[in-house]
Amino acid sequence: MAKKEILFPQDLAYKREMFKRLEISPESQYKFNTLPDYKTHSLRVTRLATKTGEKLNLPIKNHKSLQRAALFHDIGKLDFKPWIFEHEGNFTSEDRKKYLNPHVKHSKAVMENLNEFSPQEIKSAYHHHEKLDGSGYLQGLTEDQLSRETKTLTSCDIFEAITADRTYQGPKTYEKTKEIMISNVEKNKIDKDITLTVMESGKELLAADMVQQAKVQGYRLKSNDINKLVEVYDETLTASEDLSKILKKKGVDYEMVKENEVKVVGANDKEKAVNLKRQLNETKKEYKNTKNRLEKIDKYLAEINSFKKLQSNIKDTCKDGENDIHQVRTEDGQLRTNPNKDDIGKSSETDKTKEEKLMETNEEKLSKSKEEQFRKERKQLANKAAALKQKIVKMHTMLKKVADPIQDSKTMDSPMPKR
Repeated sequence: MAKKEILFPQDLAYKREMFKRLEISPESQYKFNTLPDYKTHSLRVTRLATKTGEKLNLPIKNHKSLQRAALFHDIGKLDFKPWIFEHEGNFTSEDRKKYLNPHVKHSKAVMENLNEFSPQEIKSAYHHHEKLDGSGYLQGLTEDQLSRETKTLTSCDIFEAITADRTYQGPKTYEKTKEIMISNVEKNKIDKDITLTVMESGKELLAADMVQQAKVQGYRLKSNDINKLVEVYDETLTASEDLSKILKKKGVDYEMVKENEVKVVGANDKEKAVNLKRQLNETKKEYKNTKNRLEKIDKYLAEINSFKKLQSNIKDTCKDGENDIHQVRTEDGQLRTNPNKDDIGKSSETDKTKEEKLMETNEEKLSKSKEEQFRKERKQLANKAAALKQKIVKMHTMLKKVADPIQDSKTMDSPMPKR
C-alpha cells in the first residue's frame, strides 16, 4: 500500500512565523495551540490562502485579513465532543447539523471574545461554509452577501479538506480534487475565478509537498516541473510501487539524500513530539506517585521494626522479672534459682492461659504476614520506579531528536496568559 500521509513543510517554525507576521496575541496563540487535531488543517488552509491571495493581487490589508481568518476559521471546534475527533466514516446529515455545523458559530464567539479580530475577519470565519446559491450554513447567505475574502477562504478550505488525510477518508489525488472543485463551480456553490486560482496555488503547493515527502524518504528531486511532481504525488496515493520506481516511470531525476543531512520536520513529526511530551508528563506523574508510595511503605516498615524492637525489649524485661521472682534465699543465706512450685506458693496462677497465648501467636503471625506483604510490594515498586526512570531518560533522548516540536508542547502545557 502507498503511504497516504503526506508531510507538509508548514512545521512549527512556519506557525511561529505566521503568529509573528499576523501579529497574533499570546492569548490567541494559546487558544490556537489548545485546538485538538485541526491545527495542521488550519495551517495548510492559511498557507493556501496566502499564496492564492498573492495571485489574486489582494490589497495588503485584505490579504492579511484573509490569512488571519484562515488561521482561526476552525477555532470553534474547541467545543467538539471528544468522540467527534475519533469518529471514522462519514457523518449522517442529521449528525452534521447537530454536532458539526455549529462550529462556525462557536468560531465567531471565540474570535469576538479574543477582542483582536476585525469584523471582516470574524465574518470570513463565520461564513466559510456558506455557498453562492444559498445552500450553505448557518445563515444560507448568497453570492452578493459574501466578501471576496470569504469566497477565497471557502475554496481554500474545500481544497485542503479533499487533499488531506482524514479519519473518515484518505487524501484525494489532484485530478480527483480538480474534478470535485469544478463540479462545485458548475453547481454555483463556489466562485469560478477564485477557485481556478486556488487550484493553481494548490497544485504548486502539492508539488512542493512532494519534494519534501521525497526528501524524508531519502530522495532529492532534481525536477522543477510542477505537472510532473503532481503526477508523482497522485501516483503515491494510488500505486503500491516504491517511490524510486514511480519517479523513474514519470521521468523525474533524483539522487539519494546523505544520512547526515538535516531531516525535514513535517506535520507527522510535530504530532509525534506533542504526543511524546504528553506521555512524558504522564510517566513523570506515575513515577512521582510510585516514589510517594515507596516512601509510605518505608515508613510503615520502619514503624514495624521499632515495634518489634520494643516487643523484644519488653520480653527481655519480663524474663528478667521472672528470674527475680524465682530466686529465693535459703536458710543458710544463699540464693537458689528455679525453685519448686512449693517454694513460690501460687505463682503459677500468674501464667498466661492457653487462649491468651494462642491469640498472641495469631497476632504475631498476622503482623509477620503484613510485613511480608509490605516488603514484597516495596520490591515491586522499587523495580517499577527504576523502569520508569529509565523510560523518562529514553523519552528525553527521543524528544531531543525532534528538537523543534518540543517548543509547541511547552506552549500547550503552559498556563493561559493574562491580557
